[in-house]
Amino acid sequence: MKKILWTVLLLGSYIWVVSTGHEQFVLDQSSRLYHVVATWFSDAEVDFQVQQKPIPAKKKRPRRWD
Repeated sequence: MKKILWTVLLLGSYIWVVSTGHEQFVLDQSSRLYHVVATWFSDAEVDFQVQQKPIPAKKKRPRRWD
C-alpha cells in the first residue's frame, strides 16, 4: 500500500511541476543538492569496519513420520 501511495505522490508532483513550468527550478535545486551531498561525502572521513560473523549451520532435526 505504501508503494502505491509513494508512486501516486511522485507522479502527482511530476505532473504539477511540468504543468506549472517549474522544471528548471527543480533541476537547479536537484543539482545544488547533488553538489552539497557529493562535497559532504568527499570531506567525510569514514572508517568502515565490517565484521563477518560466521553463519551458524542449522541443525537438521530428524523428522519422523510415525
